[in-house]
Amino acid sequence: MVRQSPSVGYSLNVFPDETLAELWTTLRTRAVRIRREAFGNRPFPVELRLSAQMVAELRAKPQAVVELRDYLRREGLRLVTLNAFVPVSFHQPNLKERVYLPAWHEGDERIRYTCDCADLLAELAPAEVAEPSLSVPGGVLKRDFADAPDIHRQTADALRRCAGHCAALEKRTGRRIVIAIEPEPGLTYERTDEVIAFFAKFFPSPESRRHLGVNFDICHQLVEFEDQSARSHRRKEVVVAPDATNPPINEPQLLVSDLKEGRHSCRPISRDEVGDKSVAAPWGAHGSDATDRPPHVGPYEPSGLLASVAALEKAGVRITKIHVSNCIEIAKPLVAPELLESLRRGYAESKFLHQTAGADKTGRVVYFSLDLPEVLTPDGLRAMAHAGIETLRIHYHMPLLPGGAMPTTLSAVESFVRGVALSHPDVPLVIETYTWLEHMPAAGGKRQDLPANIAAEIAHVRGWF
Repeated sequence: MVRQSPSVGYSLNVFPDETLAELWTTLRTRAVRIRREAFGNRPFPVELRLSAQMVAELRAKPQAVVELRDYLRREGLRLVTLNAFVPVSFHQPNLKERVYLPAWHEGDERIRYTCDCADLLAELAPAEVAEPSLSVPGGVLKRDFADAPDIHRQTADALRRCAGHCAALEKRTGRRIVIAIEPEPGLTYERTDEVIAFFAKFFPSPESRRHLGVNFDICHQLVEFEDQSARSHRRKEVVVAPDATNPPINEPQLLVSDLKEGRHSCRPISRDEVGDKSVAAPWGAHGSDATDRPPHVGPYEPSGLLASVAALEKAGVRITKIHVSNCIEIAKPLVAPELLESLRRGYAESKFLHQTAGADKTGRVVYFSLDLPEVLTPDGLRAMAHAGIETLRIHYHMPLLPGGAMPTTLSAVESFVRGVALSHPDVPLVIETYTWLEHMPAAGGKRQDLPANIAAEIAHVRGWF
């Protein structure tokens, strides 16, 4: 029996579309060309990002939904998922932390947008996509809201309302839409253990999870160094220093930038000083032993990111989608001045937020900055030296192609995708390289031919199978 190749799709959030007219232009002139070049006459699995403005336009004109649905099916653009992470303008200048707004606990705006996207997905997704999903932020920004009273309960209440809406939608239409929270560095549920603990506490039963799941973004979890050994996963707390003027304290636990106050100085902070006000939780947070590891399943003990997937499966948390994405990785960054200068020139002044984590020689994450520019300041470099950083990873979705201008985790991505395609063949693989427009020349792409670059990226990933 010949094993069928897994489904490899692409997220169209790479295109800076904010209005329905702009989305139509992308579908008619770019998406169909990508389908022809990468898939021939076969369907092209796509992830659409619907901005809040697009959602409002579609809700105001039901016939526009029918036209969009019919066009997608006629042209072989198989809608498998929606990206509902960013309702605001995704490619706006200096997007940065705005990408997480509106926050889950700040009124009903995020909830309404998510429910509207669920309604549209139920109408737009073809029947052969049994359980379409839409991805949403995995919590709120730790830096700003970790100390907010009841933040976890408020986030859970918001997601519960969205799940309840999807339950009613399923009764009405027969379509089961799943809300997939997406862990991301710097959010309250950024690591696999935090996601598991969140589900265990607030959604303990299978029925409560019927319309909830996880979008596993490979780049995000690589920045968390979840591919390292179990021992190395025991991450130290990462905090925002409340006062960068205090003198160093003996036996430093970590080093960070004072991002909350806008300062860029870094200093060691002791665990005693931090107390219970850590912004990022270590392994075993939310009541479990910090030395515990997520459990494994299967006839062998999976390693790397496959261990994270196995832990989610063992905990009964469904993965509904995998974002195939790649991050920058610099070995021994303090003796790589040319690469640091390339980062400064070509990547630091991006519109997007580029969380950066550093691991010591044991693989433990001992350094974190919410964005790249602070890392490249004198204070940031001194902090890395003091922490003994051996490997630096940057949340910058690099093309899944060899030969780029910066070293990346491409080999780790390939290894994981090969493995997860065997263990979870029905989970959609969706390439998400939304940064193409920022660095096509640096990545070896053709400046004026983004569809050709995307088709080449799809072909390269499909070649892994």
